[in-house]
Amino acid sequence: MAKDINGETLNFGDIIRNGWAGNRNPHKITMFIKATKRFFNWIALDGTQGQTYRDNNRVEKVGELDLGAWRAIAENTKLEKD
Repeated sequence: MAKDINGETLNFGDIIRNGWAGNRNPHKITMFIKATKRFFNWIALDGTQGQTYRDNNRVEKVGELDLGAWRAIAENTKLEKD
């Protein structure tokens, strides 16, 4: 089970902040995907996927993504055809 620096359990879809990344780094805030033995895997807003080392990490959970709500919205949204 993956945990952040505060001991919070990380789940798919959680919004995480990398404390080692600078404020101008586009990968400072990302969405947690999964954890392996060595890495936290994430995806950034620009679609970039990456990894952060689990050892000596400064990953902090800052929010959650309600996937159920997004699924419900997607199911009820009708896209217009061109």
